Amino acid sequence: FGQILRHQADASGVVPQIALVMGPCGGGMAVSARMADFVLMESEHGRLFYNSPNAISGSFEAKLDTSAPVYHAETTGNCDFCGTEEEIFAKTRQLISILPHNNEEDYSEDICTDDLNRSVEGIGGMEMKDIIAEISDNGLVVEPGEKFLKSMRTAFIRMNGRTVGVVANSADQLCNKGSSKAARFVRFCDAFGIPVLTLVN
Repeated sequence: FGQILRHQADASGVVPQIALVMGPCGGGMAVSARMADFVLMESEHGRLFYNSPNAISGSFEAKLDTSAPVYHAETTGNCDFCGTEEEIFAKTRQLISILPHNNEEDYSEDICTDDLNRSVEGIGGMEMKDIIAEISDNGLVVEPGEKFLKSMRTAFIRMNGRTVGVVANSADQLCNKGSSKAARFVRFCDAFGIPVLTLVN
């Protein structure tokens, strides 16, 4: 485990790391999964835990399954996407298609069919999630942590064919968890040379 975690740490910020949790993932492997930049969990069988819920005082699976994908997606933020096996594979392909392969690659599409200078009518009255989709090329939005702290949205979009990270505050106030979510996302963008667009309500 020490060698695995050391190699993961050395690769951090050099290549994007994506962990798919398709079944029980506990102990040292849970640490490995969480060290990845993005964690995707299969909703029926995926479980992520250092100690199982039944081993934690006052907690047990019937009361609160702290290893479940929904819990990690909505409460801890340890899961960026959860869904069926097919949905997880589709989301993984989408992530790979929009991220640079390493920290030296300037990743963009060769051909962009969407006009960078097009007008978006009524953008001032839209929800933040809709604004992000409207300004992205062809409406493409990949939003890690979508179910965690929706008041702070972090997403990858394309503008004129180039991958751009979006940090969007859609609430009247910031909380410390929302700020941490944004900071982690910006650190990833910084490591891979991805421009960051900030949207504020």
